[in-house]
Amino acid sequence: MSFDGTYKFSAKSIAGTQEGTMIIKVVGDVLTGKFTAMGTDADILDGKLNGNDFSGRTEANSPMGKMKLTINGTFEGARVSGKMKAPFGSISFSGEKV
Repeated sequence: MSFDGTYKFSAKSIAGTQEGTMIIKVVGDVLTGKFTAMGTDADILDGKLNGNDFSGRTEANSPMGKMKLTINGTFEGARVSGKMKAPFGSISFSGEKV
């Protein structure tokens, strides 16, 4: 199955539930794309795919300044889920391909 595409997700954190989008492109075991949430866009950096599991990071400008997120997740068919590690704690997310 191809994981390439656009995924809409919900992320739950101490600030409440936020909606976002990930645009994913996979070539071999390299995952690239764009992460959009909370009014900001950021490229997915250092992305890797291992089977259905993926990891990467982003650096986005936010109202709180530059925010670095580490992302770990799993693709399950058309669904995606995982955790993002932010400076203020861990954020669970889940969504699906659109």
